[in-house]
Amino acid sequence: MTLGRHEGIVNYSCCWFLAHLGWVARLQGRLDEAVRHGRDAVDHVPVAGQFWFGPATRSLLAGTLLEFGDAAGARELLETAQRDAGPDGAESYRLRCLAPLAEVTGDPAVLAEADALLAGISAPPGGAWILGADAYLSVARAWLGRCEPARARAVLAPLLAAAQRLDWVPVLVTAGLVDATAAAALGEPSAAAALGAVAERAQRHAMPGVAAGARAVAAGLPPR
Repeated sequence: MTLGRHEGIVNYSCCWFLAHLGWVARLQGRLDEAVRHGRDAVDHVPVAGQFWFGPATRSLLAGTLLEFGDAAGARELLETAQRDAGPDGAESYRLRCLAPLAEVTGDPAVLAEADALLAGISAPPGGAWILGADAYLSVARAWLGRCEPARARAVLAPLLAAAQRLDWVPVLVTAGLVDATAAAALGEPSAAAALGAVAERAQRHAMPGVAAGARAVAAGLPPR
């Protein structure tokens, strides 16, 4: 029994470490490496015991697969993660699955549920679930996909405010890119400067993929 518990702890630690190693590689634009670490993490998810690790690990890999362009692979992972979380799973379990599913499927019912769950997360006034940043990004991108950039910006506002207070660079950069993209879709005059700031900060912190994304959006802006 004792050995089994120790093996479980090792597996939880391995999958959590590898999942976030993949997330860091994703931020740095090393997508092949990010996918490899993410798949290794999923392989270390224990079959039973801790419901958190399966949905969290699979959703992190799904985010990488979406960036890699493998929407079908991401959807398969997320549907498995959603089954693991169960219908009565905690909000954070379900959101890690529902938010990217809303992005990848474009299903309005899934988006509505994810958006409502995100809005209802308990946090201090003016706070946000900063460790669940991927959920905010997916819901915001899903709203963008439905040509509703104002709703996308509303989703991101508390996350960005919290990230600014904490100076949490990965969130400031990734959420900043989506927010600036939404601002550009709304015709906001500040969008070009915001995209430039995102590109500069991303480049300075070794996130060339995000920097390239910001520059690509900026290149598509109409001349002023």
